[in-house]
Amino acid sequence: MCRLGLRQTAEAADAEVERRKLSHDQPEALYQFAAGLAGLVDWIGREGRTPSADELHVRRQCAQRAIEALREALSAGFKERKKLHDDPALAPLRSEAGFQDLLEEP
Repeated sequence: MCRLGLRQTAEAADAEVERRKLSHDQPEALYQFAAGLAGLVDWIGREGRTPSADELHVRRQCAQRAIEALREALSAGFKERKKLHDDPALAPLRSEAGFQDLLEEP
């Protein structure tokens, strides 16, 4: 299995941020942006070892950015709220407090 190094993971997160800038008012694109970041959250520390402090920091940033993008997607008109509960791509975010808050919002 391919392993992304911390630098490559951070670069991938930066690329996702650039993609987000292009889709700031497009709900589906924001949702896809969040799903992409959730994938990065999943990659960090996936090898069965304890992630380093730097890895945990990048992981936390990716998760926060993803949750923020989901909130923006909802504000921009994303209607498929059920996907927040069911989409396996978002599984790495479901344990995050901010994600749980998002689920409780009307």
